[in-house]
Amino acid sequence: MRVARHLLKDSHQEQFFHVVSRVVDRRVVFEANEKEIFLRMMRRLEDFSGVEVAVYCLMGNHFHLLVRIPRYSEREELTDEVVWRRIRNLYSKEKVADIEQMMDEQRAMGDPGFEAGYLEKQRARMYDISVFMKELKLSFSKWFNLQMGRKGTLWEERFRATLVEGDQSVLMRTAAYIELNPVRAGLVADPKEYRWSSYTEALAGGIKARQGVIRVTSGSGNDLAWGEAIKKYRLYFVWKSQTQSHRKMGLGDAAARQIHENQGQISKSEAFMVRTRYFTDGLIIGHKDFVEKIYHGIKEHLNPKRVKISSRVSNTGGNELYSYRRVI
Repeated sequence: MRVARHLLKDSHQEQFFHVVSRVVDRRVVFEANEKEIFLRMMRRLEDFSGVEVAVYCLMGNHFHLLVRIPRYSEREELTDEVVWRRIRNLYSKEKVADIEQMMDEQRAMGDPGFEAGYLEKQRARMYDISVFMKELKLSFSKWFNLQMGRKGTLWEERFRATLVEGDQSVLMRTAAYIELNPVRAGLVADPKEYRWSSYTEALAGGIKARQGVIRVTSGSGNDLAWGEAIKKYRLYFVWKSQTQSHRKMGLGDAAARQIHENQGQISKSEAFMVRTRYFTDGLIIGHKDFVEKIYHGIKEHLNPKRVKISSRVSNTGGNELYSYRRVI
């Protein structure tokens, strides 16, 4: 079932969301050029809106993002000068010139308040995950349709967003799930070989991607140095990615021997992926107190006919993580 996203938003707290969106009919539209354009739009809109993309992975027919919404006290003061700077960073020089000309025309017509109203509308677009996703998908759709001479919707649905606790263990598991998408799809043996992910961008020196790795490995703090952060990141999921590649691309001797030694029981890496798929499909994920706190804040807005309250918190095992599950 769907819950209004505004019920999960809290400007007083740092918040993370795992976002997934798929192309209509699951058709493959993201080739190399399309991915490059999408990333360019994403980074520009990120700078404008203040919504931070900590982790991402672009696949052929869908994408995953782990985004961070800074708490109110961390946000840049949105003075007129700051808003204009963000506008100039987002739009082309031609678009900015058109906006400035519109301002001049309105002043000449005796409407000095027009600029203030326009800038207020721009502020309303900032630090909002729903606006960020809507504008990112709409911008790409317009570009793609123009290039392909097509009309109509490009996306299967609006998007799916899961509130993620800002605890380091929760963030690391969510990030690993996102980064290992191309490994699970059999496209690469190691996530660092996949061009269109934040992990590869970080290894290549991307500043924003590196900041994302530091955010995830540090949890709510931001205190790890890059060298420490990337080592921790690699140690956490590269081993799992290699195990996954054996399972997808053909079992190697070591993997086959391990299955035999385990007497057919599910391996740790397989259990990791099963648990991760489970909890990332929920509405909220984190430790029990966090999930229950959010649940009690929104339960009056849930449809009791479509939710089993008694099983609202499901243990994902291992690391004592819980997920509020949508029950149809």
